[in-house]
Amino acid sequence: MADMEWPEGKANPPQGTPDKFHIRVVTLHEPPFVVVTELDPETGQCPGTPCDWGFENTTLWKCCTGYCVDLLNKLAADIGFSYTLYKVRDEKWGIKTEKGWNGLIQDLVTNKADMCVTSLKLNSERARDVDFSIPFLETGISILVKIRSGVLSPTAFLGTTTANLAAFMITRVQYYELVGVDDEKLNFPELQNPPFRFGTVEGGNTHETMRRNWHRMHSYVEQNQFYRDNISAGVESVRRGELDAFIYDAVVLDHQAGKDPNCGLMTVGKWASMTGYGIGFPKNSPLVSR
Repeated sequence: MADMEWPEGKANPPQGTPDKFHIRVVTLHEPPFVVVTELDPETGQCPGTPCDWGFENTTLWKCCTGYCVDLLNKLAADIGFSYTLYKVRDEKWGIKTEKGWNGLIQDLVTNKADMCVTSLKLNSERARDVDFSIPFLETGISILVKIRSGVLSPTAFLGTTTANLAAFMITRVQYYELVGVDDEKLNFPELQNPPFRFGTVEGGNTHETMRRNWHRMHSYVEQNQFYRDNISAGVESVRRGELDAFIYDAVVLDHQAGKDPNCGLMTVGKWASMTGYGIGFPKNSPLVSR
C-alpha cells in the first residue's frame, strides 16, 4: 500500500472505500434461475461463471449461467466481492427434520456458505434460522400435467360417413383439468379409477408445505414414494406417464412447460401458497445490511 497514490495526495483511501472480500455462495441447478453446463471440451473455458459441481470431498468444475447467476454477478460488482460458487453436496433445498436442517439451509446455518443464490423460496420455518433478502420474484405452487392429443370419442365411428370424416380431421386435446391443490383428484387420489398419481421434489418447499398443510396429499405421496430428486426427474415422470401430475414451484413449472420440445406439457389450476424467491444468508450476516 506504500506506493498507492490516493486522491489529493492522501496516504489512506477515502473513507467509505470498500475493501474487496471473498465469499462462498451455495446454489442448486434449476432453470431458468441456475443452468449448469459442461466446460468447453476443447478450451476448457466457461462462457458463464465457473461453479464447483462436485460431491463430498471432490471438486468438479462446470459452467453456471441463468437469471440468479446474473443477479449474483451484479451484486458482486456493486458491493465489491469475489466469490466461489458451489453446488450443495446433498443436492437438497432444505427441510428441517428431527436431526436438523439439510440442503442449502444447512450450509447457511452451519456457516459453510456465506450466501445462497438460486430459486430459494421464503417460508416461515426457514426464516427462523436464516436471513433473507427482499424477495426478487413472486411465485407459488402449481401443477404440471401432460397434454394428450389425438384422442377420439369411443362413439366417433358410429355416425355417418361425414361424421366419421370430421372425427378424423379434428384432433381432440385432453388433459387433467385440476382446479388446484383442493381438487378431489389430489385429495382423494385412491378413489379415482385408476388411482391418480402425483408427486413433488423431496426436500423442497413444496414438500414442506404438503407436510405442514396438506396432510392427505403428503401421506399419499409418502406411502407411494412418488417423490422425485429434482424438477427434471419430475417433468420426465409426467412426460412418460409414470405420474399424472407434478406439484411444484409455479414459475419453474411454467418455464418447463413453455420449453417442452413437443408442446406436450401444461400447468393447470390456481396458484397456491404464494411466496417469493430470496437470497439466503446465515442469521445476522453482515452481508444483509450491504
